[in-house]
Amino acid sequence: MSNPYGQNPGDPQNPYSGQPGGVPGAEAPGIGLAKIGFILAVIPCTATIGLILCIVAAVQSKNAGVPNPKAKNGIIVACVWLALSIIFQIIAAAMGLYSGSM
Repeated sequence: MSNPYGQNPGDPQNPYSGQPGGVPGAEAPGIGLAKIGFILAVIPCTATIGLILCIVAAVQSKNAGVPNPKAKNGIIVACVWLALSIIFQIIAAAMGLYSGSM
């Protein structure tokens, strides 16, 4: 019996018929969150938020068994920004920029 819509469910011409795993083209868990986290990690004033989002995305991807290099890169970039900000705060304090008297 043929399908009135043109293809049968087991038809080899239809590559998505009967495939497990959900909708074709759907992203793995944590990929979208890693993109947002990476963008926020690149901006110095939002690096902490980006770090948190990238860590959550990395954990979600790890639990799903999917590699997520963007989350790892976001973690690295955010950590570099945070380390640089701490170094600059120490330098500013050593130079007396926080003394309050000018």
